[in-house]
Amino acid sequence: MKKQVLSICCIVAFLLIGCGELENSEPPYIPEQPIITEPTQTAEPPLSIDGALEYLREIDGGLYWVESCGLYAARNWGVAFPYANGKTEKEHLAVFMETQGHYFNSGNYSYSGGSPLSDSLLGIKYMVDDGTYPLKLNTDYKIIAENGYKIYQNPDALSIGYMVSSDIQKIVSLGNDNTFNSQNVFMSTVTGNTVFGGSIEEGGITIDSFREYYTRIPETVNLRECYEECYGDQIIYKPNVDRFNQNAGTLKPCINVRITAKNSDMIYMYLKTLNESQVKISISTEKNAYGEFINHQPLGGGFYFENGDYHSLRVGEFPAGTEIEVRLGFVPKAKTGEQYTIIKEFFFYQFDYAMFKSDFEKLKENQWHITDFNDRYIEGTITAKDGQVMFTSIPFSESHAVYVDGVKVKAFSREISRYSYDGDESFLTKYLCGLLATFIGIELEPGEHTVRIEFK
Repeated sequence: MKKQVLSICCIVAFLLIGCGELENSEPPYIPEQPIITEPTQTAEPPLSIDGALEYLREIDGGLYWVESCGLYAARNWGVAFPYANGKTEKEHLAVFMETQGHYFNSGNYSYSGGSPLSDSLLGIKYMVDDGTYPLKLNTDYKIIAENGYKIYQNPDALSIGYMVSSDIQKIVSLGNDNTFNSQNVFMSTVTGNTVFGGSIEEGGITIDSFREYYTRIPETVNLRECYEECYGDQIIYKPNVDRFNQNAGTLKPCINVRITAKNSDMIYMYLKTLNESQVKISISTEKNAYGEFINHQPLGGGFYFENGDYHSLRVGEFPAGTEIEVRLGFVPKAKTGEQYTIIKEFFFYQFDYAMFKSDFEKLKENQWHITDFNDRYIEGTITAKDGQVMFTSIPFSESHAVYVDGVKVKAFSREISRYSYDGDESFLTKYLCGLLATFIGIELEPGEHTVRIEFK
């Protein structure tokens, strides 16, 4: 039986395991038996990305998203989304993924590990890592295969469609200033825990409060042999070259950011900037007799900013009360030798996985049970309740057709203004978009329905 896997990772993975270009697609595939949703290991994964993806086909014939992390091919900035073939759809998806902490550049994004919250809500069930980008996933992520490439399974991944609170229709889009707040609002709203105020008639709907699955950790910034200056509403940090030279290079200029773990939950980091300038990044929890942090080890890939390394980063899990130092070291510019970095704000957050799991159970109740699919359509059943709307992790397009119980209906949509990208140029354009300015949403009456989405 032929099996399919969806990919939102990179253009290479799309060509390998996606549905391919529509004009060259194979005849519609009708499953010969019910589609399995839980993996059953039946083969050894070969030492290649091709082998890793083929392995997933063999162990899980369901419909789900797969992301790749660490593949250098991903740096081509190709957004591989089999059901998002249009340039506009891919741009909207990329903008949304930036709000979830992924690297974004000129209308494309690169997956960088994500978080249990956004991975689960988007139905990202598997992650493939080639080892060039160390993944520090939540402890509930399982390694199901390791033979040159690690394949991780997210046990909380939802179907690519499920019922959520209709409050999600009140939010036009999520912001990119603070990825952790954006993820909080996303999860809080789909589970009906966001409190709104105002109205369209009063000048707009406001968010009065939302549930915080990520909570901020206060940080202390200490500068060693460097100084800071205002740079608009940001801060530019530069090494004190004279003092560094006087000390014969014994104390390298750096920015030391210190935090204390509030509990044993995973800690995440995001450094907000409008102007990327690469730094080395390392971490330590070890102190010498003088209380100074020592023996710093590379964090993540060892660098932050530029070359795709601007995204939310998992710092790690530590016992409550652990003091941690994250060190940022300056990197000379290749052409000029200049050393500096620009940061608008330091964000360190801890993720309350227990709170997430408690609210997440609500979303598991009414998922889209896929009964038939190929590269032309997806069909399945779903049960709706009052005050709900169907959310899918499929990008909205006016060309896609939606059918409910055999009757063609219009997907939820609204007009927004957003920048479109053409190389390094961007243009403000009006678009018709779906939920969160990105995804297909379908309004359903209470009860069980057969929903079919056809892709043009």
